[in-house]
Amino acid sequence: MRSALDTLGKDYLTLNKTPEAITALTQAAALAPSDPKILLHYSQALMRGGRSEESAAVAQKFKALRPEETRARPYGGLLEFLRLPPQGQRDRHMANLRQRITLNPRDASLQARLGEPLLAEGKTTEAREALQQVLSLTSDVKTLPGG
Repeated sequence: MRSALDTLGKDYLTLNKTPEAITALTQAAALAPSDPKILLHYSQALMRGGRSEESAAVAQKFKALRPEETRARPYGGLLEFLRLPPQGQRDRHMANLRQRITLNPRDASLQARLGEPLLAEGKTTEAREALQQVLSLTSDVKTLPGG
């Protein structure tokens, strides 16, 4: 149940439905108060919702768990990312996505992931170009947003 709530919360964040994400992740965190992944997503949702003090408190719980000791790869820079305002997070996400596309220009799923937020931000020309690139790379409709 907690994993489903975590996934639901992440999906709501992707759809920019922050209040719904906070609700789902609040429930997930109540069910699994020591799960670093859930705490991380919950902190992010709170930050996007403008609840920076609550986000910082959840981030402290996350830090107290010391998840970097149990993972092969630490959460390098993730907490700093979560402390950015929502527009800063979107800008960083888009920059990282563009960098990944530069490294792997034949990956249609990356192009599709670029098109969605561009469309949501009203950048229709750029979104159309990204989605046309998807169509030139694959005919698999599952790759397309909403596919």
